[in-house]
Amino acid sequence: MYLQLQGTTSWRVAVDRGNPLIDAALWIRAAEAIEVPPDPFVPGPLDDPPAPEPTATGLGAAWLAWWRDLIGMPPWTFEQPDAPPPELDLDSPDALGLARWPELREVVMRRWPQAGEWHRARGERHRRTEPSPSPVVSIVAAEVERELGRRLRPFRLDLVLLPVRDTTVRQVNEERHLVPERVYDGLRGTRWLTDLLHRVG
Repeated sequence: MYLQLQGTTSWRVAVDRGNPLIDAALWIRAAEAIEVPPDPFVPGPLDDPPAPEPTATGLGAAWLAWWRDLIGMPPWTFEQPDAPPPELDLDSPDALGLARWPELREVVMRRWPQAGEWHRARGERHRRTEPSPSPVVSIVAAEVERELGRRLRPFRLDLVLLPVRDTTVRQVNEERHLVPERVYDGLRGTRWLTDLLHRVG
């Protein structure tokens, strides 16, 4: 989903919750108990991790390189603000961007159906508890504009929400932030977003 000031292109905030590639990568890391080298952009464990059942070893460096690729991808391009992301065609060449790491690719393709089931179940639970998009961005933007006494300046933000236990927001680049869902959905997320909009707007 993305939000922007009605009738203008002054600012845009894309909120990417439930990205199938991001979520699957985190699930596979947990299911395979992959030990990833230390990296500032790797989040903590999943909120509801599966019981680890490793089927391969030595995948940490490959998983980290794949993760870096995933978080560097451009955001989904939406024709409508609430349009779902495009479906992945797993029959297409290198659909998951894993051709450089054949051992990891084999594990991911084998685990993909399980990761997909987990992802769909999480999405259904979230839709039952929050059937409509969260208004937090528009509410915070309006409050910041009131405090500033003016419209926000043009900016773009890309917030990728992660289903993880930790509470660290990781800034990937000028626009993109990796935000734990528990942060975004809570009071801390409102405070963080307020401070961020003050800085960029």
